[in-house]
Amino acid sequence: MRKYGITILLLALCLDLFAEGELTAPEYASGAAEYLKLPIHGDAASRNGAVTASGDWTSASRYNPSLIDKVDSLQVVATYTLMTLDRKLVSFDLAHPVGGYTVLGASFTMFTILGFDARDSIGIPAGSFNDRENAVSLSAAGRFIGGISGGLTLRYLIQQLESEKANGLGIDLGACYAPLPWLNTGISACNLLSWMWWSTGRRDQVLPLVRAGIAGILFDSSLAIEIDGEKTIKQPVEIAGSISYEFFGIISLKAGGRTGIDVRDISYRPPDFSCGLGFHYKSFGFVYGLRIPGSELGLAHTFTLTAVIPTLNE
Repeated sequence: MRKYGITILLLALCLDLFAEGELTAPEYASGAAEYLKLPIHGDAASRNGAVTASGDWTSASRYNPSLIDKVDSLQVVATYTLMTLDRKLVSFDLAHPVGGYTVLGASFTMFTILGFDARDSIGIPAGSFNDRENAVSLSAAGRFIGGISGGLTLRYLIQQLESEKANGLGIDLGACYAPLPWLNTGISACNLLSWMWWSTGRRDQVLPLVRAGIAGILFDSSLAIEIDGEKTIKQPVEIAGSISYEFFGIISLKAGGRTGIDVRDISYRPPDFSCGLGFHYKSFGFVYGLRIPGSELGLAHTFTLTAVIPTLNE
């Protein structure tokens, strides 16, 4: 019980650190690499990003790098997300255990927005241009004393906006701990020391964020219920919840919800909802996630394929 209380206290303190939102950071850019906040994979999309303490392990490294510690064979993941306003998101991930206590991972993400209207210096339409953003990441996770796992992700960012180019770096840190056999907790700090340097000389800092989650894993791991909190320096606290249930050992139904809460004026934004369907058989899996934003952005459809490749010693 004491360990459980300490874990919850640490999660609360980390969220409270960011909850003030008044830190002086004039060079933070709310839109810099904003796509990194999206629930990139099918499992996370169908659960509205509430996967900090549980989830598809290889994909979950995007939200908490320590979770790939659960991977016990080579896994390869490919995801495609189709959104409104000519936005597309493609990602490839892999993870592989090395020795008995370490797992290494890598990922590549492409985010594009097509057809921005271009105008000349006096406001006359001058065609269109595209925004293309890529991220390459390397991750490592390992197990420590007392059932605690830790993880680290190093990320390289590239952006092409019309004739301007930018390059950047970033770091994610994460940890997870199971105080009880049916209870998982997770925490991550993402986009630490993350900057974008533009060819024009401008410098943007990607918004750092903290995520913390607690998940109950019940009925022989068939049911997962999770509550997450998320906070950046400039934006209100995000609260997300999700549920996933597996039938017959091969089919899973997933759903989630998310909203932002501004504690200063006790207001919240219209909630986002999500749902999804997963299927896995032997070494292959598929997940479809549908996100329904509370804003005017429209539906987002995410498709993820996963292959588990046994190692030679298996």
